Amino acid sequence: MKIDGVWGGGRPSAYKNMPPHTVAGGSSPVGHNQAYIDGHVDWVRWKDMYFFHSWNPGARKGFWYQKDLGEIANESQLWRLKGPVAASL
Repeated sequence: MKIDGVWGGGRPSAYKNMPPHTVAGGSSPVGHNQAYIDGHVDWVRWKDMYFFHSWNPGARKGFWYQKDLGEIANESQLWRLKGPVAASL
């Protein structure tokens, strides 16, 4: 999560070492392991993750991956939710 504009910010007891997979020498994410209901796991690149929801978008941003976006898969609007774009806002 990006908290108060900082990766791994906020309370150390809750957010220390987040995200766990970071770029060498930095704090921004490179991706994460995505677990599926059938039990398999895939690596998902940071640039393919989306910002869908936050209980406080000005201070906390969590990012997820969704393979099938269904009706919201409108590329003209979806680009704003992509991880690197949404994290910079």
